[in-house]
Amino acid sequence: MNGDIMEVMNLIGSLKTAARKSGMSMNEISRRTGLAYQIVHGFLKGERDIAISSAVKLADVLDLELRPKATKGGK
Repeated sequence: MNGDIMEVMNLIGSLKTAARKSGMSMNEISRRTGLAYQIVHGFLKGERDIAISSAVKLADVLDLELRPKATKGGK
């Protein structure tokens, strides 16, 4: 389970870094994702969690690829 927590932390960090590097304002990210400004702002400032569905929208707008973690044994 600890590995799962690390994967989520990597996702959060990647989304925050990509948002910062994008040069887009939180208003622009909000508009492009269709997410409420409060959700985008709170998440990027580390003040709230985000649903996976919202993380997918953010990743799409920020040009990140989300993919499942490889399983052990190649299954």
